[in-house]
Amino acid sequence: MSFLGIHAAMIESYADHQLRAKRQSRVLILMFIGGVVATVGSFWLIVAGAIAVQQKAEWTDTLKLWQPLGGVTGVVSLVVLIGSLRTLYRLRHGGPAIAEMLGGVEISRDTRQADERKLLNVVEEMAISSGLPMPRVYILEGDVINAFAAGYRPEDAVVG
Repeated sequence: MSFLGIHAAMIESYADHQLRAKRQSRVLILMFIGGVVATVGSFWLIVAGAIAVQQKAEWTDTLKLWQPLGGVTGVVSLVVLIGSLRTLYRLRHGGPAIAEMLGGVEISRDTRQADERKLLNVVEEMAISSGLPMPRVYILEGDVINAFAAGYRPEDAVVG
């Protein structure tokens, strides 16, 4: 098999990974929405039960009280929405934002430290062989995940 054949196979593999990642992202979004609905529903039932206990009524009768239950739905939904928007705002810069959020420190491309230079060389070789631009490289100290890649597009990708 020629070098070009191997390179073409790697590009196909990259495209397959991208499709799989997009499918998995859709599943995660649906699971998130399901979790939000379950959370709102749980709070709704808790408030309905509390009202039933307070009014000494059947809890099913309290389900007819749309104002307090609607308020609970609105408040919980608003809290989730604000939290989600805050997280999206923090992650708007892609990979670098994630690396810095985890406490990563970027390795300068002109570093003189031998271990950092080796790491940059390995990442650069991988980027060249995959046909992608060289990502920014971060080091994470301490008891955190041992490696990750993040970013919305290859241009804002990072490796930690």
